[in-house]
Amino acid sequence: MTHVLVRHAVEDYDAWKQGFDDNEALRKQNGGQGGHVYQDVNDPNQVTLLLEWSNEEDARSFMESTELKQAMEQAGVQGRPDVHVLEHADDIPV
Repeated sequence: MTHVLVRHAVEDYDAWKQGFDDNEALRKQNGGQGGHVYQDVNDPNQVTLLLEWSNEEDARSFMESTELKQAMEQAGVQGRPDVHVLEHADDIPV
């Protein structure tokens, strides 16, 4: 499984989250498998996403898609997001 780590600023978290939720079907259609949303403890408009994808090709294709760019613009993403495509390397024992 491939993961995508995304960090970006948003104008308003609540408005961004509604837009993000509204695009769930688009992510699923493009191989999205769910994930996690985090907010910076000092600035709730700094958002970090850890998303799961079926494979690297689908993840990269979606991250570069026009549909995603439009959705991010409409949701109030500010600036260019910091995006990293990741593969699992190891587990950390507790």
